[in-house]
Amino acid sequence: MKQFGDKNRKRSREDDHPVDVLILDRKVTVHSPGAAQLAFLATLMLGEELEKAGGLINFFAELMDTPEDRMFLKRILLDHDSGFDVYDLEDLAAHLIEEWGGNPTSAASGSAPSQPSTGKRSTANSRRVASTRSPSPSTAS
Repeated sequence: MKQFGDKNRKRSREDDHPVDVLILDRKVTVHSPGAAQLAFLATLMLGEELEKAGGLINFFAELMDTPEDRMFLKRILLDHDSGFDVYDLEDLAAHLIEEWGGNPTSAASGSAPSQPSTGKRSTANSRRVASTRSPSPSTAS
């Protein structure tokens, strides 16, 4: 008979992996969500703007380490001059998902640096146009 569910496996999957981030000038520790919270975040990111904003605020408030960090988040979001807004929360969500998923956006310390830019923009068309063959032979010059 096949068994579904295992407390030990579930516990190891849901081990906490806190991530420290800098929000404005304050270091904040954000704890990793459980599987259900992560699924909620994924559906939240697909929602309407106002619904997404409220959900992100509540989501991060629940994962922050201290009540002071939660109050800090709410305070800076209510202050339109703070330099931190809901769009920053979306960026924070993307960053944390990559961190928790073991897929950080920054290059690993042992990886080779990317090629330096020449400063010139590409002139190639980013859209590929489907080629159509003409019935007559091509005239090459």
